[in-house]
Amino acid sequence: MTANDPGMSDSDRETLVRLQRLLAHTSELGRRTRGGETIPLDPLLAEIEELMPAISAMRGGAGTAVQAPLHALLEEVNAIVAHLEGECALVRDEVHSVSNRRRASIAYASRNGLGSGESD
Repeated sequence: MTANDPGMSDSDRETLVRLQRLLAHTSELGRRTRGGETIPLDPLLAEIEELMPAISAMRGGAGTAVQAPLHALLEEVNAIVAHLEGECALVRDEVHSVSNRRRASIAYASRNGLGSGESD
């Protein structure tokens, strides 16, 4: 069953079309995120949350038709989140490394009578 199927109700058709558009938009956001661009996820998550009751209400062939794009949408969101988690881990590791170097520099300066070791 597709959005053009005459057996699909208008509301189910509209929901399926909205889901397909959201999937295309999410795929584009994922591509941009993996390309290094910062994107806000809150509007995307709000749109998914808004669409979920209509998706849950779909039955029969319409309910089946929505499964593949819904699964693809959730996979893309998960991929975006996984990418962002990886980026956060890299930044967290770098901050930790810089912090350790700074502490080591201060300790070295203190042991060798070079002042506070800080250069503010």
